[in-house]
Amino acid sequence: MLSLCPVLYTTGLCASVVISVDFFSRVCGASGSGSVYSKGADAVLERRVTAPPNFFKELNGVLDEVEGLEEQRLRRDRKDQEALYWMGVTYSTRSELEFTLKHSYLGALRNGGKARHYNLELLKQDPAAVDAYFVLGLADYVAGSLPWYLRVLASMGGYHGTRNQGLTELREVSEKGNRARVDAKIVLAALYRRERMYPQAVELLRELQRSYPRNYLIPSEIADIYKTEGDWRAAADVYDGMVASFAGNGFARNPSTSTSDQVPAATILYDAGKAHEHLGETEEASSLFRRARDAGHSESSPANARGRP
Repeated sequence: MLSLCPVLYTTGLCASVVISVDFFSRVCGASGSGSVYSKGADAVLERRVTAPPNFFKELNGVLDEVEGLEEQRLRRDRKDQEALYWMGVTYSTRSELEFTLKHSYLGALRNGGKARHYNLELLKQDPAAVDAYFVLGLADYVAGSLPWYLRVLASMGGYHGTRNQGLTELREVSEKGNRARVDAKIVLAALYRRERMYPQAVELLRELQRSYPRNYLIPSEIADIYKTEGDWRAAADVYDGMVASFAGNGFARNPSTSTSDQVPAATILYDAGKAHEHLGETEEASSLFRRARDAGHSESSPANARGRP
């Protein structure tokens, strides 16, 4: 982490990761129609993602502060590898903002080109700086996924990558990276799903689940992949594991709670019920649906609502 910029790791990088993961999971994922990088080129022009009020102002304020601190480091030493890395992260974040939320392709290419420049410069200084390939891999995958008329613009900005090249680079970061290893795994899992490389996606998600056992989003994603493949038994097993896991943390006594206030107990129970219903296991499905109903009532109760921030 930059010694002059302690805010960078907790804001600059996290912002980049949050935007990247949310973008690739929801917008560029394997959901089919409406996906920014779906096979239909028009989706790139039609998709809109709404940002919360003041989001751009607050995040750009952080990025401006971070960029200023990075520039101070680079003015003192143009070969400062940490500064080069984080400057690349900063411009990558700006690029993702431009593309996914502002829908400005030229702005995205301009900032993405700067991010690419700093990461290439970092690799020139240290060819073993594997983390640099996180930004480069994303850029190469995106460049290879764009329709031809946007690929022309991308090539003018120096992007000539392919989807396979991007996946290879992200895979290297996920295996050998330092700061960006986990981030690469998250994004790579989403891209594997988009490419219908389901076993590889599940394998990465299982790795993440072992590292973050309290995160319910990871097994939910695994279950969704199994459902996409038509393996409802495997999906039901995953949901059952989620219910059982949360049961050991007060879930059974109060089905609206679990290890985190953010866990949607009713949704998990309902999804588990749907999986068993699909398998024809009506008794188990009915039991789960009743628990989901009770959890939903409890979550929406005035007493529960007062306890929330």
